[in-house]
Amino acid sequence: MRGGDSAFVPRELQMRAPPGAVWCKAWLYSTTANQTELRVTQLQFERLGPRAEVLGPFDLRAYQPQAIAVPAGATLFVRRGDAVAALRLLGAWDVDGQSIGMTLHNDGLAWGALRLTAQHAATATDRPASIAMWAWAGEGLQDDTAFAAQREKILAMPSGASLRASMLQANQGDLSLTVDTFRPRLVARKGQTRLPDSAWSVNAQPWQP
Repeated sequence: MRGGDSAFVPRELQMRAPPGAVWCKAWLYSTTANQTELRVTQLQFERLGPRAEVLGPFDLRAYQPQAIAVPAGATLFVRRGDAVAALRLLGAWDVDGQSIGMTLHNDGLAWGALRLTAQHAATATDRPASIAMWAWAGEGLQDDTAFAAQREKILAMPSGASLRASMLQANQGDLSLTVDTFRPRLVARKGQTRLPDSAWSVNAQPWQP
């Protein structure tokens, strides 16, 4: 790496990939308060062993935004360290009550986050639309084996959702909810027990059991 046009210092960084690695991301970053010009002249990967082998060649390509379709029933997993979060889209419907999917958007580093969106209408409207999602979070998953076991457990849970008129029914595992989205109110809940400090709401409105 070399910075600037006249006064620069060539630098070399070497790191060993973890066992079993099949891909690598090269990320050059500078804070807005400390901007730096970088010119990458070579990106080289080498397979170590009895006979060293240079891998490649690799193209340095400009970032391209990504949009990934997330259909009903799909589960997203977010893992950082020993903590994992899971999101399952049980169902999404537009303002006409038609089933739709969602889209996961990757905007790069513009916002420091990914966007999960659903388009309920082509233009702005005050007509109601609905989404049913299930979320789980846990920690203490120390390695890939523990994560894989929890992932398979979540993926094996039965789930589903339906919308008939204003009545939305959703289930995940042993939890089942029926909601009247028009009034709004929770009509029925089966399965998990509500904890004393838990918060339940329908359309951001608290409900009374």
